[in-house]
Amino acid sequence: MYVGEITVKQNIYQHLLTKGKLMLWSQFENLMGILSRSSIDQVNHFELAVHHWKLHMENEESTDDLELRQFLYEQLLLSTKRKAARRYSSDMYRFAACIYTISSSCYKALLNSNALTLPCVDTLKKMLNVLTLDCSAISDDNLKYIKSKSQKLSDEDKLVNLLIDEIHIKKGIRYKAKRVSGFAENDENKEATSVQAFMICSYFSSYKEIVALVPVTCMTSEDLFKLTCQTLHMLHTAGFEVLSVISDNNSVNGNMFSLLANGALIDAPIRNPASGTNLYLLFDAVHLLKSIRNNWLNQADKDKTFTCPIFEDEKGIIRPQETEKTIIRPRLDC
Repeated sequence: MYVGEITVKQNIYQHLLTKGKLMLWSQFENLMGILSRSSIDQVNHFELAVHHWKLHMENEESTDDLELRQFLYEQLLLSTKRKAARRYSSDMYRFAACIYTISSSCYKALLNSNALTLPCVDTLKKMLNVLTLDCSAISDDNLKYIKSKSQKLSDEDKLVNLLIDEIHIKKGIRYKAKRVSGFAENDENKEATSVQAFMICSYFSSYKEIVALVPVTCMTSEDLFKLTCQTLHMLHTAGFEVLSVISDNNSVNGNMFSLLANGALIDAPIRNPASGTNLYLLFDAVHLLKSIRNNWLNQADKDKTFTCPIFEDEKGIIRPQETEKTIIRPRLDC
């Protein structure tokens, strides 16, 4: 019931209705009598403000700050509802989940301040518990995510390096959201002791992305070879072009490189098993320097003397700064 665009408080005329409905003509006459005597004080001014904000959004042609206007409208609308009657939009749930996952303490402080109307912590926990974090190289969900990222990049940005590294973790089996996690993918009967990480970084932009995180234990070169091939195929399917694979120079990675190269020397490009293009196998220069440093400090001689090898022919030493010029082009020939 309205006076113009202003809502009349429901408790003023609720007693005239039959189960909330207008059933008799006499009820209508009484209702009109109340309406004629209604004053501006009997309206809900806050609901009027929400109504006018909604009209402003509908009539506004500009899309600038549209998300901000929608957020403010939903906050105004939620503040008029009782806790049990609040219904949040998917955008509001995503906003709340982002804050909660970054800092649960910050989220609780926002709730306690009553500055924003947000879902309670228990509701967010129930939602987040059903989410899966399967970042395996053979996961369909992970492939869809990588594809969605690839579609937003230019062709130059899709030229990437594939970085491989191992992260040691604490063993433990967990049951959460009807799922058991903590077992190694390369041995389902054992707990994972490390996570094999695969990351891509673009040649021509700052784009970086973790593309696979695989829990493993006692990783062998054969296991790593299988995971690397799966990751290369996933990236090729998603639209990325991998130009090089980079890892540290431990024995497992070195043997995996040999398997990729079919036992040949890795000083020349090999064929990418996914796309058939040239693929360069590289050891991380930082880890090479680290190995030199460790071997130097672990020398058996007392003085720990660093001896530079004697080259038979110094003319054969390549000086890249004098003999090569690196030309960066938007597209590399493979």
